[in-house]
Amino acid sequence: MRPRSRVRVAKCQMLVTSFFVLLLGLAVASMAALTYFGAHFAVLGHASSERTSYKAMHRWAFYVGISLAGLLTLGAVLTATATVREAGGLMAVVSSLCPSPLGPPGGLQPGSS
Repeated sequence: MRPRSRVRVAKCQMLVTSFFVLLLGLAVASMAALTYFGAHFAVLGHASSERTSYKAMHRWAFYVGISLAGLLTLGAVLTATATVREAGGLMAVVSSLCPSPLGPPGGLQPGSS
């Protein structure tokens, strides 16, 4: 494998990894919102007495979850942006290999050799 193709493979892996990190961030955000605003956990919060620290711990866990989700999402977006900005040639190769809905695959025109 040539060094240039290794760089392309590494950049593709970075894009896929940043996509999955973005999905992880969205999953953490949805789980934090579900546990904070969900009906099952709201019943526990209303049933607990004022002397317990359940509400403070519940609020703290929500804020930590939302902060973690924000950091994961920000990291994934910044990584994908940096990879795409540096990989202009890679995007041209990917677009030439993927079939276009408006023309033949590979950017070949009819009658050209």
